[in-house]
Amino acid sequence: MQFTFHYWLTNSDGDTVDSSQGGEPLTIQQGSGKIVQGLEDALVAHNAGDKFEVLVPCEKAYGPLNEDLVTRLPLTDFDSVESLTVGMMFQTGKGKDSVVVKIVHIDGDGIIVDGNHPLVGVDLNFRVDLITKEG
Repeated sequence: MQFTFHYWLTNSDGDTVDSSQGGEPLTIQQGSGKIVQGLEDALVAHNAGDKFEVLVPCEKAYGPLNEDLVTRLPLTDFDSVESLTVGMMFQTGKGKDSVVVKIVHIDGDGIIVDGNHPLVGVDLNFRVDLITKEG
């Protein structure tokens, strides 16, 4: 099944985090893994022309925090970086093994980086305008 839709993703405060507004609607194939499972499930349950809201729990979005992806690294690993700040992001590895990590803490001996998706552990609020549903 193929879906074409516009969406608005908001956080718990109602602020828009992401949206297709002002651009082309998103077209995805069911089962492609291009969107979170909870949103895909909601699209399957609705018909073309429907406008709806869905709260996707973190378990059907990016999942809960994976502590194995939070790691402490020595400051010496970043000697080539002029200045480090919390929130900076780095890409590690190459190709399929590539991971983006975010600095979440810096102290005198090292830094703590988090390789989890930025929306991990977050329930997602979607407003959807389902334009077409085919197949």
